[in-house]
Amino acid sequence: MVNKSEVAAETGEKFQYGDSFNLASATALQKPSLWTRRMFQLYGCLLIAILNAAVNGYDGSVMSSINSYTQYREYFNFSLTAGTPSTALQLEILSDHFLPDPAVTGKVVDGACFFGAAVIIIGTIVQATSQNLAAFMIGRFMLGVGAALGPSAALPYVSEMAHPSFRGSMTGVYTTFYWIGAITGTWGLQSTRWLMANDRHEEALQVMAKYHGEGDQNSPLVQLEFHEMLQEISKTGADKRWWDFRELFNTREVCYRTMLVVSIAIFGQGFGNGAVSYYCPQMLAGAGMQSLISLAGSWIGAAYVDKWGRRPVLLVSTSIIVLLFAIVTALNATNLQTLDGTLTAKSTVQANAQIAMVFLFSFVAAVGWTPMQGLYAVEALRYESRSKGMAVYTLWTKITGFYNTFVTSIAFTGVEWKYYFLFIFWDTFTLIYIYFLYVETKNRTLEEMTEIFTAPNPVKFSLQKKNAFPEIFDANDDENDGAALPAETKM
Repeated sequence: MVNKSEVAAETGEKFQYGDSFNLASATALQKPSLWTRRMFQLYGCLLIAILNAAVNGYDGSVMSSINSYTQYREYFNFSLTAGTPSTALQLEILSDHFLPDPAVTGKVVDGACFFGAAVIIIGTIVQATSQNLAAFMIGRFMLGVGAALGPSAALPYVSEMAHPSFRGSMTGVYTTFYWIGAITGTWGLQSTRWLMANDRHEEALQVMAKYHGEGDQNSPLVQLEFHEMLQEISKTGADKRWWDFRELFNTREVCYRTMLVVSIAIFGQGFGNGAVSYYCPQMLAGAGMQSLISLAGSWIGAAYVDKWGRRPVLLVSTSIIVLLFAIVTALNATNLQTLDGTLTAKSTVQANAQIAMVFLFSFVAAVGWTPMQGLYAVEALRYESRSKGMAVYTLWTKITGFYNTFVTSIAFTGVEWKYYFLFIFWDTFTLIYIYFLYVETKNRTLEEMTEIFTAPNPVKFSLQKKNAFPEIFDANDDENDGAALPAETKM
């Protein structure tokens, strides 16, 4: 994998690496800390990008709340009892989600975020001041366009700039800001992978050294990242052709990657959290507490995802979600009754038990799914197709959101609690799908994912343990030249 002479020629680095040198080796040698001045500078850069995630949280929560307001329904002459009104809540699905923003694949990323924030501000003004349905729908459409531009650029940036030893936690935090409800849109630090792809190697090395190597260009992690980027990132690849989506489908490897991206988008939106959050009026009084619980759960998941691993987090959380849906279904089946055309509860105790299950559901879903959705999608994609892949990811989240918003509301209006059976079946299918097809991506750099997806059995290969020090020596140490460090240290 590693071409020693190529790296030495590019950087004159102190270390030379064997063919199996990996992230675990570099991390064990460098022993990076989360509490240094350089790391806090990195946190500041990532925070600006991470705040873009709040756009989707604000957008979704505001409309779900507005749809329950009697004044809103009366003003636009909507039914007071039917499901969600067709007010272009998901009209942004028709916007430019499927087109990768040129600012993402081109010179800078901050342009996408700045423009997206500007469009959101204008769309908000149009929607808030609308006096008829047409103006309201125009505002919704503009919000959809703006909400696509910022987050679709920010998430790949966070993953690419995150410290490789802590990428899971740093990237996982991104989605947790869904619950914050804030918005921002610009920064000035270039992605190292974009710099490499545009033949600006020295600048990329300087950025990596500053934020990943405590200022040392010869640190093991910096040298590992730099060399892997030299090998994996093309200067004339498909990322230079924003209209070319063949990169997502032209080989078995990228088809597998795209399959994971599409599936995590659908599963992440369709496991049932929407049904709990949007269509349970009895939960509105506790909506603030529910959001706090979800925020706490998502931060816990983000903090431990690098330790627990991606597959275990998804498998355990989804298993619990299936169980909780079964309990909620049983509680509804035995406790709900219709009196004078109104659905009421027979037992207050059972009703409170259902509310408790919903809060528990929100916590489990936040721990397992909130930090994983964006993180796993970005990790599954190659650099050259990352922007296009995230555009596809966003498209499928909106398609699934459209279903959740309109079809689910109609189903609940028609069949009431029985609709939960569909979620039990779907989440069980999700669990099986993840077990057999989802690879483990922890403890690998983004470039090291290639060896997983090119393996005959990607899942099996990803679960194999790798030696932390398979083959490494210090080129400036004659006594240790060529000597292998202990192989028993594991990832």
